Amino acid sequence: MTEPTGGSNGDPGVGGNPLEGFRWSAPEEEAPYQPTIVEPDDKLTGRLSPVVAGAGFPGAVTEAPAKPWWKRPLTWAIAGGVVVLAVIAVMIVSSRGGSAAPAVTLPASTVTLPQPTPTVSPSPLPADATAFLKAQPTKVLSYALVSAERDAAATSGAIESWRLGYSDGSSAAPLSVYAEQYADEPSAKAAIGLYLDPTVLASATPAPTAAAASPSASATASASTSAAAVPPAAPETGPVTVAGQATGVYYFVQNSDKTETVVWVNGTALFVAKGPAGVMKAFFLAYPL
Repeated sequence: MTEPTGGSNGDPGVGGNPLEGFRWSAPEEEAPYQPTIVEPDDKLTGRLSPVVAGAGFPGAVTEAPAKPWWKRPLTWAIAGGVVVLAVIAVMIVSSRGGSAAPAVTLPASTVTLPQPTPTVSPSPLPADATAFLKAQPTKVLSYALVSAERDAAATSGAIESWRLGYSDGSSAAPLSVYAEQYADEPSAKAAIGLYLDPTVLASATPAPTAAAASPSASATASASTSAAAVPPAAPETGPVTVAGQATGVYYFVQNSDKTETVVWVNGTALFVAKGPAGVMKAFFLAYPL
């Protein structure tokens, strides 16, 4: 059996090379790709983009504005850390007894102790009480006014004279106060010699310090208890002041019978107060007239 042969067209009935007359044609080279830029259509974009305002869609998404520094959590976290570190440093220095932290001096404060009050009620004034008598205090420290009698036999030349008694409710004799009203200040000052010996007036020395605040009841009691062991001091004298203005003079005398006497003039009024030692100076300072 022989192999078939063909002609130029590849027909097996025709002899010859079947590729005779065939010519290879290479494809033409294509140009490089160039993208086509199309200008956006506002109407089309508005219909299709969900981030463009209009057509019932929400506005365009924009970048959130930056928060101020005091609203940033990180800022406060850093500040808090600095404060904690400062507190720890102070605690370490204090525990080591270092001198880095200066001593803090607190301002001086004034403590006002409550004034003693009477344990007994004042007695009512007599029916013939005058304006001068009504001006006398019914309470002085822990003492209350328990008696008031007019001295009709007074020969001092005063317009009116009253003998007053003040008691703290104890069994001790009441403090006595002799209150007189004069026509003028010279007459009131001249009457001091009727109640104090001239030698006492001559030996009186000025008070060393300004009148102190009235002591408490316990301080007055302790002073009265210790007064028996202290010899009488020289008579003391000083000004009587009202609102910073001198309105008279006072004399404070410690008697040999363990009592004290205070005589003072305030304007046209004269007072003679007598009572146990260690009490009368405070009583005089608290007396409002």
